[in-house]
Amino acid sequence: MAAAAVEYSPPTAAASVWEAAANARAWAGSMRGHAACTERRMAWAAKAKADDAMKRMAGAYAHATNAQGKIGADTMRLAADAMRQAASAMEAAAEAFGRSSKLAGAAAKDLKRAARAYGRAGDEKNAGMMREWAARSRKDALGSDKRAANTGAEAGLLTRSAGRLAAVVSVWSAGEYALGGNRDAMALSLANLWEDAKEERMESAATAMRAEEAERLAATMQRLTATAAEQSAAAAGAACKRPEPDVQEAAAAWRKAMAAANRAKAATSKAREDDR
Repeated sequence: MAAAAVEYSPPTAAASVWEAAANARAWAGSMRGHAACTERRMAWAAKAKADDAMKRMAGAYAHATNAQGKIGADTMRLAADAMRQAASAMEAAAEAFGRSSKLAGAAAKDLKRAARAYGRAGDEKNAGMMREWAARSRKDALGSDKRAANTGAEAGLLTRSAGRLAAVVSVWSAGEYALGGNRDAMALSLANLWEDAKEERMESAATAMRAEEAERLAATMQRLTATAAEQSAAAAGAACKRPEPDVQEAAAAWRKAMAAANRAKAATSKAREDDR
């Protein structure tokens, strides 16, 4: 017995406009998500730079301390300078993590709105996918916010430590400075500091590479959502001329979504220019 033919029902005018609104919101979210990935990659690169400076500082101490547990003024200056560089890089990382958190949070809101619009269009598949993206973006926002707090605290500690070290050097400009304490214990502490900085550097560099890959994927998604938004705009423009209330509700949502996408485009374009 032959299967009954399924009659195709074209989407209603309202559904077409809701789909366009959803595509525009997805585009806005993808632009902010891409920018969040860029900031996160920059944050990890800055963190790796800070770890490099800490490794240099520990190495300078370890190699310059003599058998009596004393160290020269020149090495103290190098150590203070390395610590200041580490603090500056850590502060840059904290700021980039903070920007990434805000962008990811904004992306999550756009993607949540995209999910609702797809639902109004009757496209449950894309609605579900947008909900998953929104949840992932919220998780990224929370993770970056935590990283911003941690790296900011580390930057503050390093800044204070560099200041104290510089103050010691400013009043003691010649000869050797006794670090105090047990020589073996000091050597072990410096070795541990160097190893910790080395491991932190490796982890930061590896995470920065993973962030680069995430950034490339986000760029691809941005291009795909931009194309979808552009392609659906023509059909939505024609459908918006229908006087039905449900069409006009969808049209208002589409206009808001396009305005959000244009704001996201302008903001991310400006951020890229500022980074040059």
